[in-house]
Amino acid sequence: MQVRRLDVQNLRDAYRVQLLLQGFVAFNSIQPGKEKGRALLRKVQPRAAVISNDQMRLKKLAKEEPLARPETLSDYEGLYPKLRKVTLCYLIDREKDKVLIAMKKRGFGAGKWNGVGGKLQDGESVEEALIRETKEEIGVNLKSFRKAGIIRFYFYGEGKQELNQEVNVFIADSWSGEPQESEEMQPKWTKISAIPFEEMWSDDRYWLKEALQGRYIDASFLFDEQSNVKEKKIRSIKRRSA
Repeated sequence: MQVRRLDVQNLRDAYRVQLLLQGFVAFNSIQPGKEKGRALLRKVQPRAAVISNDQMRLKKLAKEEPLARPETLSDYEGLYPKLRKVTLCYLIDREKDKVLIAMKKRGFGAGKWNGVGGKLQDGESVEEALIRETKEEIGVNLKSFRKAGIIRFYFYGEGKQELNQEVNVFIADSWSGEPQESEEMQPKWTKISAIPFEEMWSDDRYWLKEALQGRYIDASFLFDEQSNVKEKKIRSIKRRSA
């Protein structure tokens, strides 16, 4: 069956309308009320403007006009405007021109070299989570760090929405303690010129070196079903001198 895209300006609205039409969301439950629901329906097609909240008629229309799944990075950005926040930190030794990376030993991203970091706990700020995660994963206490960027990651395919995330990237140049292996991470120092991008997430080669050089990264990546970069948007911003 050929899939016909709904005539909707915003894919997020289209998705909400499709849930409505399929009967998963009651007409009256769309916030902030009935008028919002009617406004969304009027965006679909002219004949949808006169549809009442009769669930049987909504389900019938859903079968006639199935919605194609999001395909592009712009689709995902529109559909998921708010992502869960996580932290990512790289320790840098400028005198030796080295950066600390860590092998993820378990869980999401296991087997890849990365920075250290993780999800925010309830009530934590991004900076608080950064300090806690760095201590837990490699045993060091951060003293000085700077925000190096925000990167949004989207994962293509059914059932992968929970992997989408907003990564807050930091570069640390001062800390106490020596990096040590934990149950989750195995850290090592590497020359910046020899970062093993082939053993890391496929997006890292597009932005990491610039972040280590002091630039601010504002980027979005869409991964395909093999976790390769399918589409990307990157802004590398030069910081003003102090």
